[in-house]
Amino acid sequence: MALEFVTGSKTFEITDYSVVESISTGNSILSERFTVGGYDWVIKLFPQGNKDSVSEYTSVFLKVLNATKDIRAMYSFSLWNWSTSKWSNTSKSSSHKTFSPSCSTKGYSKYIEMSDLDDSNYLTDDRLRIKCTLFVTPDDDKPAGNPSGAKISIDNGFHTASYAPPGASSSTYTKLPRQPTVRIYCEANKDLSVTVRNGTVVLAPADSNDYYQHWIKDMSCGDKVKDVRGIPVFALVNRVTGEALQNPDGENEEVSLVPYNTNHLDDSVKWTEMWSTGFRAIRIADTTSLNLTAISSDIDTNFSDGDKIVVKKWLNNPVQRWMIVPNVPC
Repeated sequence: MALEFVTGSKTFEITDYSVVESISTGNSILSERFTVGGYDWVIKLFPQGNKDSVSEYTSVFLKVLNATKDIRAMYSFSLWNWSTSKWSNTSKSSSHKTFSPSCSTKGYSKYIEMSDLDDSNYLTDDRLRIKCTLFVTPDDDKPAGNPSGAKISIDNGFHTASYAPPGASSSTYTKLPRQPTVRIYCEANKDLSVTVRNGTVVLAPADSNDYYQHWIKDMSCGDKVKDVRGIPVFALVNRVTGEALQNPDGENEEVSLVPYNTNHLDDSVKWTEMWSTGFRAIRIADTTSLNLTAISSDIDTNFSDGDKIVVKKWLNNPVQRWMIVPNVPC
């Protein structure tokens, strides 16, 4: 069986951070190199930002050192919380990106607000710890319309066949390329993930070992189908149920689920994103005025297990800004 993607991670710990912090804007320090997918990588940290326009942020980038051709990769950064002894849920991430020999640095110029580093949860004993999780996908003989570069599909289109829905048949469920699954969460409460419960779409406490919180971001139709702004569309397919996130008919209505089949791709499962660094709006592809929105008793803060998700017009509120990141079981 061919290998569809290679996963690896690197922990970069900076000691004596107060000394490193004095490095001027535009200057960086590098982690030790690490190897994933046959390529050597480093984490590149700019304590005072990589340029003047983001000098109030600590910038972090991923760099490939020995690329001779384009490489497709998906990566995320996260901070170690010293008080909880866990990696934080404030990680920033990418969808699949192309690292080319001529432009081989990717990252987030606004990754860490300096005010966050005043919090001893992330900086203690003058130490800062950052982790990069990396998925590298070969581009050799990449099938048309397959953004993951996978060379095979697996039964029922799921990351592992054991989580295919009971009674799934090829006439009902499509086959998807084997690829990393993702977690979906909003800026309003980073400790809750989008999940499926009793046939409905809700928020639940983040648990990477709960496979109902794992989604496949299928971009196979994005090469041909784009929204009104020319941005590729995608579908979000639950790893366990094989159902896609379905957009509702109108504003303030709840999102739902529908069996997913790329052979008969319905417009109701097509979503798109607003281009931006970090958290993004997720919108209905053919009605981009309607945005994925988390709802609760208090629209800003009081989120809890089981809260629902609807679509609303743009409110410029954290309840409408989302992150889609690699979901790696512990």
